[in-house]
This record gives sequence, structure tokens and C-alpha cells, in this order.
Amino acid sequence: MRTEYRIWNDGDIKLLREYLPHTNSCKEIIPLLSVKRTVKAVQLKAFKLGITSGYLQTWSADDDEILKKVYPEKGAEGVIPLLSVKRTVKSLQSRVKQLGVTRLWSDADLQILRDFYPEKGAEGVIPLLSVKRTRLSIKTRASLLKIKTHKNWGGLDSRRPVLLYYVCIDDFYYKIGVTNRTVEKRFKDEIRVKIREVWSHLYEDGTEALEVERDIKREFRDGFCASHDNILVVHGGNTEIATYDFLGLDYESCTK
Repeated sequence: MRTEYRIWNDGDIKLLREYLPHTNSCKEIIPLLSVKRTVKAVQLKAFKLGITSGYLQTWSADDDEILKKVYPEKGAEGVIPLLSVKRTVKSLQSRVKQLGVTRLWSDADLQILRDFYPEKGAEGVIPLLSVKRTRLSIKTRASLLKIKTHKNWGGLDSRRPVLLYYVCIDDFYYKIGVTNRTVEKRFKDEIRVKIREVWSHLYEDGTEALEVERDIKREFRDGFCASHDNILVVHGGNTEIATYDFLGLDYESCTK
């Protein structure tokens, strides 16, 4: 059965002429039309009218200047009415990236970041801000302000002192790890009797211990046992275990 053809009205044709040249694709136009149409239908009409998507009309120096002055405080919604050419939000955001222009952080939003980022992370901060921001934007700002999240993995609390430890298991396997407890309390009885502590250091700043452990794991990751290896380890610890003294700290083993 042939699909009924829906005639394009003057308003939608005008919209197509005004907006399509300044968008990335026909998909951006569809929500603005008075009649629901497919991408192919929009593409066909645009072809017949001699209109193609893409940034056919370059940004003028005046519009770039407006973008630089207004966008940091008012965002895309504040800039669009002031431009000499009608632009979509996506078109404007693309230009913003090219020019390296960013939204300013208000004092109130910066305080929200300081108060909630350590506990909630970027995901938890997003709905609290007065300006819509991406996770990357929030993480970047937090990094510049040296605000860190309080990571909590398996009960580990980086707000408390964290012990970075290096142990030998069964005089064969070597493991690096972190804990808020002592090495003895970290492992269950059946594993504890097979463990010998080689080295440990207590960090008052727990995040520092996590960062050191992360760097060590990255440096020696090719030498660690795979998760599917059937070896004697603590639960979930294969990614931090090797079959050799990878830190070279086990002097007791060398003297045997």
C-alpha cells in the first residue's frame, strides 16, 4: 500500500531554508517541523529545494565576538537571538569548541562542587548545578580546583588513612593492595596463614595511596595474572597478583 504523501506547508519550507544550512544533519530539523517526517523525507525535500546541511554559511567576525562575550555567562540560549544568522544549539556548541570558549562557573556552583563532589562525584553534582554541564566538564573543573572524590571500593574509605601493602602468598605469588585495616585483618583466616608481609606504608591522605597503587598496577599490568587464571588468591585480587617479585622488595626471599 502506498504511503500517503503529506504536503509541505510554507512554514516548514521556510524553516528548512533557514536552519538546514547551519546544522550537521537533517535529524536536527525534524523536531522543529509541524508534521512528523522521516530523515529520508527531509533529505528528499532539501534536495529538491537545492538545500544541503552543513555549515555553508561561515561565522562572521562580529558573531564570533558576540559568542566570546555572551556565551560564558548566558550560554547558547543567550547567544542565539543576538546572532546575524539563525543557528541551532548544536551549531553554536560546535563553534564554541572551535573557539575554545567555555561557560563560567558561578560562585554558588563552585561551592556546590566543593561540597558535594567528594561524596557524590560528577554524576551526583550534575542535577545540583544552575547550568547544565557534562561529566567531563565537572571532572575537569574539580581537577583544576584539586577536589577529589572519596572513592569507596569494597569498603575502602579514602578519607581515612590507607595502608598500601605488598605481600607474598605461599612464597610464590606477590600481591599489591590497599586497605583501611592492617594486613593481618585484611585477609581471611585460610589465606592469612599463607601470607607474608613484604612491605607496607600508611598514607594519611588515602587518595595518595590509591594513586600510588594505580601507578604501580599500570606499570606492571602485563605481569599480573589474568582474571581467569585458576590460582590461590583472595577474592577478586587476580588483577593485582604476579608470580614474581615485581617490586623487587622481597629481600628475605633472596637470602633463602
